[in-house]
Amino acid sequence: MAKNETTANRRGYWQEQLAKSEKRLESFHASGEIIIDKYRIEKTDGSAHSLKTGADKYNILYSSTETIRPSLYAQTPKPVAELRHKDRANPIAQGAVAVLESCVNYALGEVDFDDTMENVILDYALPGWGIAWVRYLPTFKTAMGETGQPALDDKQQPIQVIDFEALGFDYIHWKDFRCGLGRYWKEVPWVAKRVYFDKQMAIDNFGKDIADRLQYSTQDTSTRNGRPEVAGGQVEIWEIWDKRTRKAYWYCETYPDDLLRTLDDPLRLKGFFPCPKPLRAISTPRSMTPRPFYAQYQSQAEEMDNLTARIRHLTNALQVRGVFDGSMTQLAGLLSPTGGNKMIPVENWQQFVQGGGIVGVVQWVPIKDVAAVLMQLLQAREVCKAEIYEITGFSDIVRGVSKASETLGAQQIKTDWAGSRLKVMQREVQRFCRDAIRLMAEVISEHFTPESIAEYSGFDINAFPDEASKQQALATFKQVVTMLRAEKERCAQIDVETDSTILPDEAQERKDRLEFLGQIGAFLQQAGPIIQQYPEMRGLMASIMMFTVRTFRASRPIEEEFERFQKMIENMPAQDPNKKPDDGAANMQLEQVKAQNAMRIAQLTAASNERIAQINANSDAQKEQNRHQERMIELQIKQQELELEKAALQVKMTEVGIRQAGHGLAAQQQQHEQQLDVREGVLSAQQQQHDQQMDQQQAALTGQQQQHDQAQDRQEAALGAQTQPQA
Repeated sequence: MAKNETTANRRGYWQEQLAKSEKRLESFHASGEIIIDKYRIEKTDGSAHSLKTGADKYNILYSSTETIRPSLYAQTPKPVAELRHKDRANPIAQGAVAVLESCVNYALGEVDFDDTMENVILDYALPGWGIAWVRYLPTFKTAMGETGQPALDDKQQPIQVIDFEALGFDYIHWKDFRCGLGRYWKEVPWVAKRVYFDKQMAIDNFGKDIADRLQYSTQDTSTRNGRPEVAGGQVEIWEIWDKRTRKAYWYCETYPDDLLRTLDDPLRLKGFFPCPKPLRAISTPRSMTPRPFYAQYQSQAEEMDNLTARIRHLTNALQVRGVFDGSMTQLAGLLSPTGGNKMIPVENWQQFVQGGGIVGVVQWVPIKDVAAVLMQLLQAREVCKAEIYEITGFSDIVRGVSKASETLGAQQIKTDWAGSRLKVMQREVQRFCRDAIRLMAEVISEHFTPESIAEYSGFDINAFPDEASKQQALATFKQVVTMLRAEKERCAQIDVETDSTILPDEAQERKDRLEFLGQIGAFLQQAGPIIQQYPEMRGLMASIMMFTVRTFRASRPIEEEFERFQKMIENMPAQDPNKKPDDGAANMQLEQVKAQNAMRIAQLTAASNERIAQINANSDAQKEQNRHQERMIELQIKQQELELEKAALQVKMTEVGIRQAGHGLAAQQQQHEQQLDVREGVLSAQQQQHDQQMDQQQAALTGQQQQHDQAQDRQEAALGAQTQPQA
């Protein structure tokens, strides 16, 4: 290790390493520039092609790239901190999960995560290398003493304390990244990024003495990788992180004396590197240098450009042209675009007709051969396009295009085939986001002060009502911070993940939620009777419930509610199966119900008697109807008595600890209910029979009344006839 540190501290060593890395990436950088030029339809000097020249291009690269970009990253991922051992989690670990997740969520909204990821995804899809970098950004202020003057250290220098803490998530241009020689990521010994400093930035980072000795230059505006113009120019500096020595170095080619600065493990990260594993388009364990996606179909894309240019020229050649007899000058405007419908006078008509008319003096240039060749070229371009889709896996179904003649099965096969190719890329993007968020969580845990963690997590000590609860909450929060500081304990207890970065499939999500509801509903229906019959199994049933719930991703938003329900079931007071029913309390309740029933029956009886007395005072024509109503009241009273008897019986079954002894009472209740049902059936039959009799009597009375009304009408008519002559 000492030998490595001695070698690494030499300026010449890093100059050599960066030069070797540049040599390894030379062809990759050249191909990346070509690909971006094709994507933007630009020339090699960065200027755009004219519209006429651009018409000869079929930009299949742009089409393919814009097709997959929304599928790779469509929404900001949501950080999810989870306990690795949920069933054995202690309150401190649960508090650490909540605090860390809140802090990362806050930081994610402050670093403009989406903007960085959009650039990373575009680099991943075009040149083939997407890189980002996590930074810790504290700002300091001078500490003030008790006298109001700046506090001084032993060297009589002002003491600087942290004023504000933040995170940075920087996009790194694909040409500004270097790494040591390695076949895959774990073998990479060092990583570096190129940063451009102006003089003020150099002073803030390295001091005025070093900043004054650096050479600053203005930006060359003719290059394609233009940077903002800065007054006084900028200097190119490489920030190098060496995993072997766990040190960070700052190197500048124009500073010949030494390295600008060296720091020991600045961020104290588990993997040391402050950047997630880069996104690589086409990669193998053979080399860390990727290959772009476009390289796999570059020859087909160039052939499509050639076919497109030829198709355009032949399309322009599809014009009606011809020659005619020069003596027939009046035919010159025959195909004039402004001629419209008109008659053309012809001199020497007889000679014109004898010479074969227009056919004899005009001959058209044949265009059938041109059209035939054009059709062949169009077909050849479609074949070439199909080859590109087969290579890339971006079929028409991915682009939202399909044929009307295709069956649903054919479309499903295309979707599955294209989806399998995209899922690999989607998982890689999700892995990149997860690694970046884990780095942010590490930086927060290792470097943020307890005050910053409390502020970003929303912990407010004043939210607790009394001093005792405040002290308890403060002690718990200190234990949470201590756990977050301990890397080994934090990594063993907490796992930081993200949800999907792609747009959710609403149909699939609905299906997953319905499946979850069906499974958990069926379990609860089966578990309920088991817990009632065997209370000692409530802990097992609750554990089985959570074991099932955690397998469904759709249950994450309500998983905490299930955990609360689990604790409620486990903390239910145990019931003694040998405990006998409290007969005294049951008898007291039964007597109360009986007294209420007796009072209710007395009220109903008094009301019915009063109503019967009123009914008896009616005319004789409604006696039958009155008797029917009396019978109905009696039946209602009996029905009420039956319901009261049922209520009294239910009171007997209200004992809390009924187990085996309750079965006999339940059987009695069931037998009594059957008897009551039989009595109710008999009463219903009697009531129905009585209703039928009353209906018959009512019909007879109605017929008699109609006959009486008709006889009265005849008498009135006869009386009217007798009085009319007298008038």
